[in-house]
Amino acid sequence: MITWINPQTSASNIVVTVYDKDGDFTTATWSITVTDSTDDFIFVNSSYSGTETGSITQPYNSVQDIMDLGSAALNKIVYYRSGSYAVPNDNSTYVGGATGCGLSADGGRAHIWIGYPGESVTFNMSGVNASYATWFEAIDGTDATLNGIWFENVTIQSPRRAGWWLYNVDYFTMYNCTIDDCLWNDSGGNPGGVKIMDNTGPFSYYNYIVDSNFTDFTTAHGIGSLYHTNKMLIERNLISGQSANPYTLPAIAIKDGNQYITVRKNQVVGYDRAIAESLNAVFYKCLYNEICYNYFAEQTGGFNRDGNQGTTWLYRNTIVGNLTFENIGEGSCEGPWYLENNVLQNSATGGITYYYNCGSNPSSCLNLASNLNASSGIVDASGNLQGDYTSYLGTAGWQIDESEYYGTPPSTPTITGVMTGSIR
Repeated sequence: MITWINPQTSASNIVVTVYDKDGDFTTATWSITVTDSTDDFIFVNSSYSGTETGSITQPYNSVQDIMDLGSAALNKIVYYRSGSYAVPNDNSTYVGGATGCGLSADGGRAHIWIGYPGESVTFNMSGVNASYATWFEAIDGTDATLNGIWFENVTIQSPRRAGWWLYNVDYFTMYNCTIDDCLWNDSGGNPGGVKIMDNTGPFSYYNYIVDSNFTDFTTAHGIGSLYHTNKMLIERNLISGQSANPYTLPAIAIKDGNQYITVRKNQVVGYDRAIAESLNAVFYKCLYNEICYNYFAEQTGGFNRDGNQGTTWLYRNTIVGNLTFENIGEGSCEGPWYLENNVLQNSATGGITYYYNCGSNPSSCLNLASNLNASSGIVDASGNLQGDYTSYLGTAGWQIDESEYYGTPPSTPTITGVMTGSIR
């Protein structure tokens, strides 16, 4: 997050430099236009009645009003004031009975929706009233104008099958949001809080789910199913409280053809599985993904279920429950997998259960280093190191200290160049 305390209308060639804990850095530069106009802001207040112009003093009062603006509001920033809002069935492109609130029809709709700072905003869906939308959707993402969906500081209440259904959309951001009470009644259909589907077409790039909560789901993934995503960040989310009906699905479902996904600093509590399973096509032909600094209070099983999972890094996680790798061994491994500095609290020898088809040395595919494992006693009920194990703080498991995580940039960095042009 970049906070610009004092924006200037004369600003140009903005340069941001980002450092890691070793003092290495990269830079990016871009131009930006700053005005004193409020023309690009639209306000909505569910309790307002009167003349509606979309200004802060004469706001619209419903989601339907925003949808009715059509593509004229495509690049506007919509602020919702405190209240509860019905999400209408509008421009859904899904064929199959259920309907959504579609932001991609006819050139696109307003797609930057922000709950007014300090206020509580809820979008009600079909679990609240059968006439409301089943989910938000951007299914036809072939129109580049739809890229850049941003939802912030809102609750999506009681969606069915998915809170968000995305299809080939870049730069989707969910920041500081909640999806509550997502229900599906069978194991099919790839249900989940945010599902990104397209297992045949081009990648969806640069999607972010950060600082959000996924609570009280029934037979649905918290985040997923994910298909053909590239360079996605899933960070600092809480996924908790799944009920089986009668199926159980993992909290994070990275399924088919995904690359360069980072799953970092998330917590999964009260789910049957955290991030992998043996049900179907999880990590199927997925390459170069990293899972780090997470607390998984559930079993994490089924890596390499189909025998074709590519290079994966798992480091500095705390996992309470089984960690399972399938279909590996000499002569049959894909991978490799790098498991370093994890805390593994379960009954398995070495903290990991292996299933392999040939050979007798699964470690030929697994690079293990400095993992800490025991059947019990390493962490407390919150996943924090306890007793003598506190000496491993900052070296094993998900817990960090500020200096370790953020580091200190050099006082006089030498800038050797800047990044220009497309960042894809």
